[in-house]
Amino acid sequence: MRHYLEGGAEALVERALRGHFAACRPDWETDAATLLARGRDVTARVKALVRYYRERVSSDHPSTVLEGLLGLYEHEQVHFSKMVARLMPILNWPDSRGLLERLACGLAEQEPAAAALQARVHAIAVAAINAHKAAKKAGVPDRERFAAFFDSLVGAPGAPEHAVLAQALTADQRRILGGRLRAVRPAPVRVESAAGTPDA
Repeated sequence: MRHYLEGGAEALVERALRGHFAACRPDWETDAATLLARGRDVTARVKALVRYYRERVSSDHPSTVLEGLLGLYEHEQVHFSKMVARLMPILNWPDSRGLLERLACGLAEQEPAAAALQARVHAIAVAAINAHKAAKKAGVPDRERFAAFFDSLVGAPGAPEHAVLAQALTADQRRILGGRLRAVRPAPVRVESAAGTPDA
């Protein structure tokens, strides 16, 4: 979805129309070639595609989804653009699985031994998932659940350096969660001595 929205409102409408045409009229590009030839920029191209849908496609292959999208685009473009702009940060956040994957990549650069890396990532992931489950069970909103997930990453035994965590965050996550890196101190790591007893 993020891929479709990044180009803005007109790009989204164009992709939606092209996808619909491809599904119901395989030869649509040949049929619409004359109309599309007039589209010198994205705005003109979208207008041509909308016209083609209205005149050639909608009677035989109507789409209520497209009708709603086109109605919003044609009559409330300012609102539509604002809606798309508001969606973008949401699509980048929360992102628990993506954050763990990026974090594991960052740790791999610091922990060359595969077994040690696996054990470290596993411990951090278990702590984070348990924190997320507990927050979900408590009924807190998505962002608070993700914040609990993130706090457990920061404070877990063997937690990565704050710089590695910060690099694993997306820009939106960093803007919202960056301050928590300073507020949450990592838990002390208990190291087994040669005799097998934990050292403080």
